[in-house]
Amino acid sequence: MLHLEDTVNDHSADPGRSISWADNELMWCLTYIRGVTPTEVLTRYGADPAEVQILNFRNADVIQHQMGEEGIAGTVLRLGSNGDWSFCLEDLGHVGAMSTALSRVSRDTETFSLHQNALGKQYFQYWRDSRPIERFRPGFGPRPDVSRSWWDAIEERRTVNGQELWGWLPVMQTITAYTGVAVDNETFQGSLLTVFLRDSSQDHTLPSPSTRHSTGYGLQLTQNTDERRKP
Repeated sequence: MLHLEDTVNDHSADPGRSISWADNELMWCLTYIRGVTPTEVLTRYGADPAEVQILNFRNADVIQHQMGEEGIAGTVLRLGSNGDWSFCLEDLGHVGAMSTALSRVSRDTETFSLHQNALGKQYFQYWRDSRPIERFRPGFGPRPDVSRSWWDAIEERRTVNGQELWGWLPVMQTITAYTGVAVDNETFQGSLLTVFLRDSSQDHTLPSPSTRHSTGYGLQLTQNTDERRKP
């Protein structure tokens, strides 16, 4: 079996990198999990770490289509990490936006979920200790009824010099500032830990849109490295 933590490249923040993939892809989901290794993230999703391969986007997409042609429903999980944070990316998937999965991956930690559905609608979720804290559509009301909301942090970046920025850029900039992880075009197209997760291992229950008391968002960067990501 691969020793996953020994194969993860640097995905540290770089403000000069583009995240245009997020606005161009039809449907996707991206989760960030603090203090949980990629191996443990896979386990919490219900995947088998022994089945992991290191694949780029093109080859991962081949697996997705092959499984579809064989009538096997599921999603391809692609993982990486930087410092104290792991991330899990699904192209054409939405498991990371489901309450069952988020309850598991956020156990004893905090988790962000960014999801764009097939209609192009964007959703942001923040979970802590298996509980939903905030869920909203960036740029749309109402503001969550919490004291220090991630809504506020995103709105600060979305409104610049009186002009509103739409799309995923202000959302991802906010998350990158907090986690130190940049899931940019290079990361999206590049090689990541990859495994196919069958639908049969999941309970697809939609999360409640209600919010609960938040202890606030942090402004400090987590552990980061200066070394740029290798191709």
